[in-house]
Amino acid sequence: TLLEDDDVLVLAKPSGLPVLPGGFFLENTLLYRVRERYGAGCSPLHRLGRGTSGAILFTRNARAARSLARAMFERRILKVYLALASGITMPDAFTVDAPIGPVLHRLPATVNAYRPGGRPSISHIRVFRRFPESNAALVEVTIPTGRPHQIRIHLSYAGFPLVGDPLY
Repeated sequence: TLLEDDDVLVLAKPSGLPVLPGGFFLENTLLYRVRERYGAGCSPLHRLGRGTSGAILFTRNARAARSLARAMFERRILKVYLALASGITMPDAFTVDAPIGPVLHRLPATVNAYRPGGRPSISHIRVFRRFPESNAALVEVTIPTGRPHQIRIHLSYAGFPLVGDPLY
């Protein structure tokens, strides 16, 4: 627990643990664990992918959920991520403005990816440090929109996929 009060919880989500139930993950989810420990009124304000680690915000009551959901909708909550991108030739700072939507795939049948009629999606990327010896860069990514796999998709679209990403 990174922060806890009567209205919110901020938790450190480990990589490999999904936030919500789905597929083969029913009880082995962050939501299940949080509700077991803190009560049934807890709900995540946002999601992080199963393979992503980081801070995640849970609301603890309906009033906090309404207030923070409104703030998220109005983009008054800033979402900032650190990522390890492949390549070192990217500009010091750049923006990717590429729509994201479902596209046909083998397994699963569809995945989210760049799609010209997809939902508007914006990622602002800033290089923190370049690692020439491993051809990688630590980047800060700020996303005013929050599409599934947005950072993975946008970095790959820009030619700098996440290090070790098996899909994009």
